[in-house]
Amino acid sequence: MKKVDSVAQLESFMNEVRLLSLCSNKHIVRIRSVSISGVLAKPSGQNKEIVYYTTDYARHGELYKFLERPGCSFNERLARTYFFQILEGR
Repeated sequence: MKKVDSVAQLESFMNEVRLLSLCSNKHIVRIRSVSISGVLAKPSGQNKEIVYYTTDYARHGELYKFLERPGCSFNERLARTYFFQILEGR
């Protein structure tokens, strides 16, 4: 979900959607739907206009979330596994 403040940001979002839609691989989650006119209801009662896409459920989360954790490190076997999946995802 992203807040879009400009045409450039909307174009960037749509480009991301287009590229992800072209991907068909077991290591890349698929886009299921896209909305450019979503509304997010905040707990404060305010509404925020957003664009978003929904994807398949990523059971183990996203790799970048794992990598940005403080002290993130993994052994060579796990690094090879992730590297292979990235290469296979093209």
